[in-house]
Formats: sequence, structure tokens, C-alpha cells
Amino acid sequence: MSTPVIVGVEGALGLFEEGEEITVDSSRGDIYRGHTSVL
Repeated sequence: MSTPVIVGVEGALGLFEEGEEITVDSSRGDIYRGHTSVL
């Protein structure tokens, strides 16, 4: 089953700043608005 993981604000901002990480994860639909990651 999928496990929801809450990402801290700083971690979320870091992903957005990096650009690449958020793009890779969002392409799989793992990160929603940079706050929740479903593995």
C-alpha cells in the first residue's frame, strides 16, 4: 500500500528551488503541491 509522507516546508521549498527533483517526482505523481509525497 502507499504510505503518505509529510514533507517539511523547507524540504518542499528546496525541491521547488532545485526544479529537477520536483519535476521527476511530479511526473510520477508522487508529490502534490510540494507538501505530500506518496511513495
